[in-house]
Amino acid sequence: MPFPELAETGEIMAVLECEHFPACSGCQYLDKPLELQQVGKVKDALSALSADLAEQIAVPVSVIGVGLSSLRTRFDFAVDPVRGTYRFGLWNKAKKEVVDILSCPQLHPQLNSAFQEFRAFPPPIEKRGSVRIRVSPKGEKGAWLDFSNEDIDRLLKQNEWVGILSQKGWRLEFGQRHKSVTVKTSGSNVCESLKPEKNEDALSLEDSRNLKQGEGNLRLGLSKELKPHAWFETTTFCSKAISETIMKSPLFSTIGTFTQPSWVTQDYLVKEVAGQVLHANNEHEVSNWIEIGCGIGQLTIPLLSMGFNVLATDSSEQALSFLERSFQEFKGRISIQTEVGKLSLKKIDFRKPRSVLLGGQYKRFRPHEKSFNWQSAIESKPFGVLIDPPRSGLGELSLSLEKFFEEKLPKTIIYVCCSPAEVMAKDIKVLKERCGYHLSKLTLVDQFPQTEHSEWVLQLVR
Repeated sequence: MPFPELAETGEIMAVLECEHFPACSGCQYLDKPLELQQVGKVKDALSALSADLAEQIAVPVSVIGVGLSSLRTRFDFAVDPVRGTYRFGLWNKAKKEVVDILSCPQLHPQLNSAFQEFRAFPPPIEKRGSVRIRVSPKGEKGAWLDFSNEDIDRLLKQNEWVGILSQKGWRLEFGQRHKSVTVKTSGSNVCESLKPEKNEDALSLEDSRNLKQGEGNLRLGLSKELKPHAWFETTTFCSKAISETIMKSPLFSTIGTFTQPSWVTQDYLVKEVAGQVLHANNEHEVSNWIEIGCGIGQLTIPLLSMGFNVLATDSSEQALSFLERSFQEFKGRISIQTEVGKLSLKKIDFRKPRSVLLGGQYKRFRPHEKSFNWQSAIESKPFGVLIDPPRSGLGELSLSLEKFFEEKLPKTIIYVCCSPAEVMAKDIKVLKERCGYHLSKLTLVDQFPQTEHSEWVLQLVR
């Protein structure tokens, strides 16, 4: 079993201290030095891969450390009203009660400050609910409140709490559809989105004060009223030289949209993937990429900035619309002489992949950009596939890839996942047995220190 090449972090033998360990379920490895955590994660992955592939794994293995703590820029936690008090935190390891977290060493300082502010003004709810808070690269604060319908209705009617948070600069979203709040006060003929005071589409200071005083009428906005905001960012490059970054480009989303855990650590993941994409280009002249599970464009836009063409696919139309918005923002910020790749978008359904992928019908991936013929490009030139599946893995989609690529298989597959080792190994087994790929490189990007979670980048070739 190859020993991983550990990245220098300066903290690999340090142990993080937290007053809530071991009761809190958020961190499982807090009592282990970072180096031992990383070696353990690699051993678990190699063991799972060896078992599923029925062979000893002997490929280059590397570990990219991102730091010890204070990294996360989003935090998911429960709010539990208990006998007149509130608990803000994660379940204990027995899953019987919420551990009241006073402060978390995993949170970025800006997020920890926002968490303390949120704790100081508990929402007047009666049932346990879930909250996602995040801070943007510009320091803006947002909260997605997944409460019961009764509690959401109560917050809208007793609107003082919403007014207080609004005056403190918070953006708020409610429910599974991530709806924002609109307000109508006496004398106002229009409903304006409830946004922090200093933004261009802000709620007026007068309306914000009215809400704080319990006046004004609130309602949830319609889904079509959702306005993405730059809650995240990604790293972009100068042509095909990943050593030269152009800038950090904003990624638009709602507060509740899935993203990587931190815009602080995303740079490590993006550079690793970009390096493997560049290697495929140098070795096999791969300039066209099909991305499966693109999300809001964390990896898409970096590849486009390097001049590669990307057919970005995802099961979420909303995520694709956010990606398109982010790409337009990126193009608006760079020089007109800068050449970037062509972006095409396509929705796929991970639950019903056969209706999209089976039969080798490349025309099923018709792009939005009519000027670029993806079918011709795939049939005439080497192409690559970048896969970033859900945490549950590719599932049935992995069984469909064989027939989708039966006419012409991609030269290389880059597989990026935060799935458990067993799920990852199952996907790789299918790609090997049905499509003939073998693992050539394994990288751990350790952006979940202190926990059992891992981010993997695997390179597959045939």
